[in-house]
Amino acid sequence: MNNTWITADTHFGHGNILAFANRPFRDANHMDEEMIRAWNAKVKEGDTVYHLGDFCMSRQPEHYYNQLNGTIVFVRGNHDWWMKEYPMMASINWKGETITLCHYAMRRWPTKWHAFGHTHGTLKGLAGSMDVGVDNIKGDYAPILIEDFLRRVR
Repeated sequence: MNNTWITADTHFGHGNILAFANRPFRDANHMDEEMIRAWNAKVKEGDTVYHLGDFCMSRQPEHYYNQLNGTIVFVRGNHDWWMKEYPMMASINWKGETITLCHYAMRRWPTKWHAFGHTHGTLKGLAGSMDVGVDNIKGDYAPILIEDFLRRVR
C-alpha cells in the first residue's frame, strides 16, 4: 500500500536556514545529506509527497528531487522562484477529507483542514490547521504521514 506524506520548508542547499531555524546540522551539505536520508527512510517509491513550498535554494532543484523517494507534488513557496508553473494553493481530497494546501498560513480557508509552512514552527495553527514544515515537525526533519497531520488537527 502506498502512503501519502506532507511537508514544507526543507530549504535544501540553504546555508542561512541553519541559524534562522536553529537546525542542528554542521552546514548545508550535512543538512541536505541528513534530510535526504531521513526522507528516504520514510518515503518509499510509489508514495506521494505534497511539498508546500521552499523546497530548495538552488538553481538545480532536480539535484535534490532526483535523490528523493516518491512522487513529489509541489505547491510554490516564496523561495521557489524556479517553479513559476506550480500553484500557490491547492486542495486535495484524501479518503473523504478535503485539505487546503498552501505555503502560507491563512486565517480562513475553503475546506475543513489547512496545511501550511513558511513559519518554521513560530506560528501555531488555528483550529483545523497546522504548520507541516520540517522545523515544526521536530525530530527527523522529514515528511509526516497525512494521517498524522489529520490526527493532530482534529
